[in-house]
Amino acid sequence: DIHRQTRNRRLMNINMILRCLVQNPTEDAKLTQCNDVVSSVNLTRDEMFSVALIHILHDVVLQILTNTRQLRGQMDMILVSLASDYRYL
Repeated sequence: DIHRQTRNRRLMNINMILRCLVQNPTEDAKLTQCNDVVSSVNLTRDEMFSVALIHILHDVVLQILTNTRQLRGQMDMILVSLASDYRYL
């Protein structure tokens, strides 16, 4: 059904963006790959908001973990957890 296909496409787009946030160690690499992903797919207005929200969540989690001196691996696990929770919103 069309509604399910649209939802699945949106989740795949968000997944690609989340992967580029988690997998790239430097901010420049993240921005470059995320911009490539965003420009390669036709995102709806809601999806663009989702991308912005994910960037904000990433920055907040990074700042919290930096302040508490947590390991980067823990940040990655938290981002994956946030992404899993996000899928069900």
